Amino acid sequence: GPLYFGYILSELRGALSKGYQLHVLSYTLHHLLIHMDLNPADIDNSTLQTITEICVDGLVGRTAADRDRGQDNKNSLPEAKKCYSSQCLERCASVLAVSQLQLLMDPVKKMVLETTRSKTISKIEDVLKCLVAGLLKNPLITPTVSMVFCYRLLNDSITIERTQRSAAVKAPRKTDIYEIPDAPKRDGVKPKLIKTSNAHLLHQFSLQILSTLLKRGVVTTKEHSELLDPFIASLTVCLSSPDVKTQVLAVRCFSQLFEQSELLPRLCDNVTQLTKFSFHVLKNNTRSTNSGHMLELIFSSFKILTVILREYKDFTLSELEVKTLLQYVADDVHNRNRQATAFSLLKSILSRDIVMPEIPELLERIFEMSVVGQSDFVRTQSRHVFLHYLLHYPLGKKLRTYVITLTKQLEYTHKDGRMSALELLGMLISKLPAELLKEYFLVVFLSLSTMLVSDEDAECRKGAGITLEDLVSRAGNDNLRDKVWNLTATWLADKKLKHKYLAVLLIDSLSKHLSAKRASVLIEQLVVVVNTFSVWEGEEDNATSTRDQIVYTGVLTLLKLNNLSVLPASVYDRLQELMSYPHQWVRLAGSQLLGHLLSAHDCKTVLSAATSGQVFGDNPRHKIDELIKLCLLQIRSSNILPEHALQIVKNVVWLTSALLFAPEDKTEEGMLSTRDLIHRLVVFASVESSQDPTNSLKRGIILKWVGALVNTVDKELLAPHLPVLVAPVHREVKNSSGPVCEMATEVMSFLRDKLGNETLSQALVTSDKARSEIKRKRKRETALAAIANPESHAKRKVKVNLAKREKRKEKYKMLKAKQFKSH
Repeated sequence: GPLYFGYILSELRGALSKGYQLHVLSYTLHHLLIHMDLNPADIDNSTLQTITEICVDGLVGRTAADRDRGQDNKNSLPEAKKCYSSQCLERCASVLAVSQLQLLMDPVKKMVLETTRSKTISKIEDVLKCLVAGLLKNPLITPTVSMVFCYRLLNDSITIERTQRSAAVKAPRKTDIYEIPDAPKRDGVKPKLIKTSNAHLLHQFSLQILSTLLKRGVVTTKEHSELLDPFIASLTVCLSSPDVKTQVLAVRCFSQLFEQSELLPRLCDNVTQLTKFSFHVLKNNTRSTNSGHMLELIFSSFKILTVILREYKDFTLSELEVKTLLQYVADDVHNRNRQATAFSLLKSILSRDIVMPEIPELLERIFEMSVVGQSDFVRTQSRHVFLHYLLHYPLGKKLRTYVITLTKQLEYTHKDGRMSALELLGMLISKLPAELLKEYFLVVFLSLSTMLVSDEDAECRKGAGITLEDLVSRAGNDNLRDKVWNLTATWLADKKLKHKYLAVLLIDSLSKHLSAKRASVLIEQLVVVVNTFSVWEGEEDNATSTRDQIVYTGVLTLLKLNNLSVLPASVYDRLQELMSYPHQWVRLAGSQLLGHLLSAHDCKTVLSAATSGQVFGDNPRHKIDELIKLCLLQIRSSNILPEHALQIVKNVVWLTSALLFAPEDKTEEGMLSTRDLIHRLVVFASVESSQDPTNSLKRGIILKWVGALVNTVDKELLAPHLPVLVAPVHREVKNSSGPVCEMATEVMSFLRDKLGNETLSQALVTSDKARSEIKRKRKRETALAAIANPESHAKRKVKVNLAKREKRKEKYKMLKAKQFKSH
């Protein structure tokens, strides 16, 4: 444990003191530190000093020299292939006490200032990064301690750098213009090494800790203003450092300080110097730099200007400076690597409401990029910038030109461009003042209506519908809404199919804003349109799809408008045509309309003597018989959507319940009785199970129908029909597998709970007896047919045997294929 760690380390250091043993010592130290459970302040001063000496030796001492010499030797020790000093120092930094900070940093600081090899400097940079991570993890190192430590280290390193550089600078010797210079030597003149060339690493170490604390929100100007204020002078000095990365970190710290809720007094005094520095960087390096730390410095300069313009309102730029920034923005919005900073800077300039001749021209290019931009980021940023320009700048008559141009972009070739224009139009509608919105209402409405019906992409049509709803909801004026509904009524009565379809879509999208009086008028027109187009004429052209869409959307819209006004009885006149329509979506809409009709009546009393109504007429039994046959026709179809199947179950349950509750004298000749209906539905499941076992849709419908019927009707009424009802459920439980078997098991469990074990067992026994009797009868008939007509019996037997042979062949092929795949 930590108590004996120092003793163990001293013994290891005494035993492993030369050659390859030093590598083993470094590796063992790393292993112990990583796997030992250390708490803060568990390492004492002597142990920490020993660890630091071992780590420094691994970086710049004998161990490092041996490792560098043995890099090309393939038979070198595994422990010597990697330097573990960085990880060891990071682990120590994360658990050391506050009083041990100087003990850890003194050897590192000495190593930084005395090192001249570039390879060793890169190792030291990794060590400093690990130390930053370790100190930030240490719970004993509070923000106050971190800031005091960073401030002292930063000032010390700046002082050391100044002193040594001033001593190294000598006055140049004045040359005589008549003196002939010496001939240059072949080996050249070796440059003098300056020991302070590595002091910038200590600057970066301190600034990295400060930047991380500010970024994480651990340090704020509101709580630590007294500690942050002295940093301003040191950060300003770092701006003049010859090292670019130090400048980057200094600018980054300034940006984070400007983004705080409260600005420091000294920070505001240095705004002019910061802007001059940023313009100097942009002027000298913007055009030629595309990578490295200098590119990062350019981004940081853009960011500091952006933050100053956005956060510090007291500072103003000159006209020349604004023009310069706008020129940079105009160039960089087309550069993929600099677009983010360019858009941020442009937003900050526009937030000042600066009016200059260059801005309209630049914003027209931004408007174009919002539609034709290649990336989603560019289009999004362009939309936000241009929206701010439209809402906050005095445009006058130009605003109408921009709105009309924007509506024309809804017909752009590519989908992404149309969606971007639609989103910009939606944001403009939501934020435009009511008076201006009233002026451009009809222009925007007509453009969105055209897109709603003619756009090829479903996502664009959906977005157009949402934007239309927002437009009408913001138009609080009743006169504008009356114009909308008058146009809709006109289009609904027009002869062109596109206009009718557009009117139906508008009613569906804007139904929330309909009054009851207006809804009743539109419902009557809509019923006429649906009844007219619900008759299938066998056409095969482009108009057919439009007719299908009109009928489908029209029926769904009528169901939605039922909350505002009662649907007339004429809406149900074309139920037979709708439920037998070739398009499956229209059949689904017809089933939903039938479900709405049935839900409005009570299945227990609909066939009673007192029942009369406009929908079922004077002979409701005849009407229900027609509806049953329509539902059976839909179940017989081979193409049924899952939601359509669920709606069929609901309809058939209601119709079966109505027959069960009806008096016996209501059944007329030629009509289906309750027994006939149940028998036909059960036959559907039997046929599918025997002829198409891979498909389970119809069996699923029948199983759901059985469960829902038992749940709806009393078991006394179902008692005569229970043997027939439980037969398909029992068969699927015994013979099938997969989802159908699971569903049948659930239905059987439900029947047992609902009917009781005795009733269900009796029904199952009766069902088995009936099925056995049918099998015996079929065998007798087959035997008699063999005697009466032996030739046809022999042909039938040959046919059965051939079918068995083909089935065996297919099974053999499948087995061969499985064996081939396994090999």
